[in-house]
Amino acid sequence: DRRPSTDDVGGLTAAGPHSPRDRQPRRISTDFKIGELLIGVALIVAGLIWLLRWERLRAHQRDAVLLLIAASAIAGILMNISFHLANGSPHPWLIPRSGFDEGVDLDSLMPFIQLVFAAVSLKLWAALRRERRLTGATAATNRHDHGAAKA
Repeated sequence: DRRPSTDDVGGLTAAGPHSPRDRQPRRISTDFKIGELLIGVALIVAGLIWLLRWERLRAHQRDAVLLLIAASAIAGILMNISFHLANGSPHPWLIPRSGFDEGVDLDSLMPFIQLVFAAVSLKLWAALRRERRLTGATAATNRHDHGAAKA
């Protein structure tokens, strides 16, 4: 007759403090922290580049800044929604659980702000590409017309 010990419940051995099962949540937690930090740094640096050096950037550098902003904002949206759901928070349009609790928590507000960042940067990126394409087509037409006029 084998009686289960506190370390062996349901046929599974409990994970010790140094077991691989204990390290996995810490690794995931660390990955999320690093991801949050990288997203924040990317948004801050891209914003500073846009404010301070935008006119001096080449076309492909502008594209990279705008796409970095969009990618960081979209990743931030996914992380904030995940955090909001993981905390068990109510949807922002529901009455808060406590009268002394904030009506809208930061994890439900930030996705809307980041959605604006992503939409504006992608819209500007598309407009700049369209402008370059039209400018390139106009320049090619002018070269072709100028060459035909000489002949």
